[in-house]
Amino acid sequence: MVNFCQKLDGSVVHVSDYDDQAWQLLKESYEVGELVMPCCGAAAVPKTSSNFLKFFAHYSEECSTSPESQWHIKAKDEIVTFLKLFDIEAKLEQSGESRLGSWKADVYFEIESRKVAIEIQHSYQHLRDYLKRQLRYSSANVECYWILYRPRYITLTTSISKYRIKHEFGGEIPSEGLFPCIPELPLVALDVGKDSSSIIGAAGLNSSVENFLYSILEHKFIYQQDRGAWIVIQNS
Repeated sequence: MVNFCQKLDGSVVHVSDYDDQAWQLLKESYEVGELVMPCCGAAAVPKTSSNFLKFFAHYSEECSTSPESQWHIKAKDEIVTFLKLFDIEAKLEQSGESRLGSWKADVYFEIESRKVAIEIQHSYQHLRDYLKRQLRYSSANVECYWILYRPRYITLTTSISKYRIKHEFGGEIPSEGLFPCIPELPLVALDVGKDSSSIIGAAGLNSSVENFLYSILEHKFIYQQDRGAWIVIQNS
């Protein structure tokens, strides 16, 4: 079940925006086509489950998107839902410009003076493309955090390890080992579960999605220079 959909102007409609009375009114008054599913753009319909849970479904009851797209929308769903717990209204597919080119964030929000983008990556992308896209965000004063499908995370961190060995250690693997992280690329993986999902990363990072987002909001997801890894600072 999906907790949000989009209006035709791209704004997000979330189930938590409605109490029971307003939800019933929405179900009775919406017109087919004015709400669309974020996975495929098909018409969405507000529904209530047998357990009285509110959700959005495909009007046709079918989705033609691939399993990869389903993972992507599930990831966005969880991020948008948890951001709302922090009273943050996220935007989907937000576009912007920088001196290095245009960008489009999967999830975008602003808090105080900060502009924050979250990119959710399932498909393969070369390390140089991550870095190129990251530079576009930084040149626009936008913080960007990458959440990857676990197989993509493994592929990318292997590339980062090779990059570090070549550029930092003269082609030799350091005796003390290294973490597959670089300071210019905040990076984690997302394991989507049926009941709950988890964020994993280097240096033993293991967090709920909610706690990970909280660490971003509180400046507690940082690159620790002496360890060479992106970590979540734990409360003392």
